Amino acid sequence: MKYVGRASASQVIACYRNDFRVRALADPWPELTGDPRDVATVPVARLKLIEKSERPIWFALEHAWDLYEAAKAEVLAFRAMWGDYAYPVEEIAESIRLGDGRWVPPADAHVALGRLRGAARLGELKMEHLVATQHGADPIRLVDGHHRVIAAILESRLPETVLVILGTLPVSLGIAALNGAAK
Repeated sequence: MKYVGRASASQVIACYRNDFRVRALADPWPELTGDPRDVATVPVARLKLIEKSERPIWFALEHAWDLYEAAKAEVLAFRAMWGDYAYPVEEIAESIRLGDGRWVPPADAHVALGRLRGAARLGELKMEHLVATQHGADPIRLVDGHHRVIAAILESRLPETVLVILGTLPVSLGIAALNGAAK
C-alpha cells in the first residue's frame, strides 16, 4: 500500500455518517454550527449516535490512523468479519456468489446477495474511504466498508485503487496488550 498521510479518529467517525445502520435510526447527523461548544459536544454526539446504531466505534479512539492508497489486489486480500470469523473479502464474495456454504450459509448467502446487489443498484458502492485495522503482522481487517467491497466484487465494480484509513495500536497499547497476553 502507498502511504498518503496521517488520518484522525474524527475522519474514521465521519466514515459512519452514511452507514446503513446509522441512517436507519433516522436521527440527524450531528453537525458543527459555529458555536464554540460544538468542538467538544459534536464529536461525542457522533460517537453516541454510531454506538446507538450498534456499530463498534470506540476503537477509533484507541488507534493511531494513517491514510493509504491500496491497489485492488491488496483490497481483495483484506479480511472482514462474517459470522464469528474474519475471512478474505474475495473468498466471502465467491462463497456468496456460489451459495456453497463455505463461508456463508446458503440461506444467508441468498439474503446477503440480494441486499448487496440492492446496495449496488442504489449507488451505495461509494469507496471514498474504507476503515481497517492491523495489529502487528496480522492481516488487515476491514472495520467499515466490507459490505461495499463485497458488493463491488460481486458487481465487478471494485476500483483499481481505494483509499484506506488504517489504524494501528500505538506502541504503548501494543506493549500493554503483549504484557497482558503473556500472563
